[in-house]
Amino acid sequence: MNTKKTAFTLAEVLITLMIIGVVAVLTIPNLLQAIEDKDKQVAFKKSVAILSEAIQQITAREVGCNDIEDNDDLAECFSNVYLTGTLNKNVLTANDGMVYVFFWRKGEKGDFSDCGEKPLNTKENWEGSDANCVVVVDIDGFNKGAIGVNDLSAKAAITEPAGTEQFPLVISLHGVRPAFYEGSLGYKYLYGTDVDLDNVPWETSH
Repeated sequence: MNTKKTAFTLAEVLITLMIIGVVAVLTIPNLLQAIEDKDKQVAFKKSVAILSEAIQQITAREVGCNDIEDNDDLAECFSNVYLTGTLNKNVLTANDGMVYVFFWRKGEKGDFSDCGEKPLNTKENWEGSDANCVVVVDIDGFNKGAIGVNDLSAKAAITEPAGTEQFPLVISLHGVRPAFYEGSLGYKYLYGTDVDLDNVPWETSH
């Protein structure tokens, strides 16, 4: 009996390779973007947890945050109680590479209890909020076009962060939450899309 052997033709092999290439071109960028987003989310949630723990230490120990007059004092407050790293004015570079930039919006001397609780919520609500303590977290450690913090006003740094690695947060005795809600990555990373904007929870240390 004669057995005829079959094999792929060169054309079939080339077509198969072309299909694989097209699928790769369409899927790999999305996969890489998803991995990058996940890494950012993990890093951001870590920074929120660290700030929440620092606030718990502040409220428990009641030290280091009684005389806040400017941005530098607020940064020093957190540096003293929990966050470890290098402090330069209102910029705290943590040992893990993340950067925390603190802003005291009260305009006069106070303490941590004056941080307020009404969120900025929107960029237009800047003047109507009592959120006197704001921190911009840069999870990339100023490596990719980060904000030139000391050259910007608090409003510019908070409402117009220079990249997707920077997250403006409101901090108070209640905990931590994004300075802005709808459309912000911080809001998306913490709550997804199923949170009542009128009742956004505070992130606290557990």
